[in-house]
Amino acid sequence: MTETPTTEPPTSPITAQSFFSSPRRSRAERAAQGESVRDAVPLATHADVPVPDARRDPVALLAEQDANREQALVPLRY
Repeated sequence: MTETPTTEPPTSPITAQSFFSSPRRSRAERAAQGESVRDAVPLATHADVPVPDARRDPVALLAEQDANREQALVPLRY
């Protein structure tokens, strides 16, 4: 079965219409919300990653995996 292309617009409502027609907060309200979120979660804390105590050495893990890889390609991995 082949479908013939139609030149008529779709009859179903466009889903993006509800996004653009819904009430929006003012620019000042959005800026205030952004400031409150930045105060709650400072930028400096974004880089904090909890590291478990029993974490394996990442370089040792890569060296261990090299045993199962094509040896000619191991230097290209790093």
